[in-house]
Amino acid sequence: LRHHLPDGVDVPSSFETIGHVAHLNLRESQMPYRLVVAKVMQDKYPQIKTILTKVGTIKNTFRVFSMEVLADAIGGAVPRIAQPGDAALETTVKQHGCIFQMNFGEVYWNSRLEQEHKRLVATFKKTDEIWDMMAGIGPFAVPAGKLVGCKVYANDLNPRSTHYLDVNCKANKVQ
Repeated sequence: LRHHLPDGVDVPSSFETIGHVAHLNLRESQMPYRLVVAKVMQDKYPQIKTILTKVGTIKNTFRVFSMEVLADAIGGAVPRIAQPGDAALETTVKQHGCIFQMNFGEVYWNSRLEQEHKRLVATFKKTDEIWDMMAGIGPFAVPAGKLVGCKVYANDLNPRSTHYLDVNCKANKVQ
């Protein structure tokens, strides 16, 4: 990638993967080269089908942000601002024995919290009653019910998160 960027423009140092989606936080100086970055990533990581970068800041109750789609092997035009229901952002993640389905553009998800999810769930006992009032798509609630077997009550303000929470409970056989 270094060979494709002009002097003075840093190579992006990291990205988050969410299933087949790669999420970058490109700097302003990198934005003019965002499609070059995306093309090199597609060539290097064929398992990644969609590449996004955040545009703007989080300005809503549901903690989701505006994203620009830089690469879309699913079939959409690029670049484009992701819209609700964008099929390229529909993805599946596996964490500690559970499957999580989501549309990354509609819900809050941070793969870097995986160890924290695992650490907290490991503290639960079967006799515990868990109340998760900001459950999102279920990274605490689903493994607590599936792996620990404790009673879990979960909800979220974001209706798309509660939709995927229901989907994930069913997919993981959690009531």
